[in-house]
Amino acid sequence: MTKFEAQEKISSAERKITAASSSMLAEVFPSELTPNGVGSTLRSMRAYAEIHAIKLALDKTNWNRKRAAQILEISYRGLLWKIQQYHITRPGSMPSAPAGKAVDLAAAISREESLR
Repeated sequence: MTKFEAQEKISSAERKITAASSSMLAEVFPSELTPNGVGSTLRSMRAYAEIHAIKLALDKTNWNRKRAAQILEISYRGLLWKIQQYHITRPGSMPSAPAGKAVDLAAAISREESLR
């Protein structure tokens, strides 16, 4: 996947999120992100989108963080900070974590909101 294709996918996802109604939010975001199934806060939607974009870029670059930062058009240090902030780990790097599910999105978003 080229840099342009990755950016286009991210832009497409952002357009879908922006245009989403509350009924569509339930389809786009996991139920654990929607308090009482009513909807999601802007912060939690942003955190979910960031986590998803970072994981996509890292997967596409085989965890080459420098290239992933270039694809996301953020600084390398910024990417490292977000990886730490959201507790994103390489799949299979933690023996206690199920493969492919190293990040608990709801917990990462909750941590991010508590820092603000």
